[in-house]
Amino acid sequence: MVVFGFAFNPYDKAVFLFLARNGSSIAHVLIIDIKPNVDAAHQLWPRAALATTGSEAAAKSIREWLADSAT
Repeated sequence: MVVFGFAFNPYDKAVFLFLARNGSSIAHVLIIDIKPNVDAAHQLWPRAALATTGSEAAAKSIREWLADSAT
């Protein structure tokens, strides 16, 4: 899953509920945001590998990340 600019704020309750119910099989999440809320994302996808565009883990290009997560 690729997330663009979603703040994971508590008022996004409908989106939180949808993701919590339907996102358990998501294995890789790339958060593209200036100030990514990794803690909230980790609560939604506790077993997923999380990366952000501003982190050391996301130093790879988005193309490489997508290729890695396709497996």
